[in-house]
Amino acid sequence: GNGADIARMVLFLLNPENSFITGQNFVVDGGMTKKMIYV
Repeated sequence: GNGADIARMVLFLLNPENSFITGQNFVVDGGMTKKMIYV
């Protein structure tokens, strides 16, 4: 990911339509977590 990815997440959270979101962990890593293979 890059700074634009973080900015999009911030804009998503600032949107009044999403004001009911509380206590969440959002991973913004460009999909790396999904691609990781744990051995």
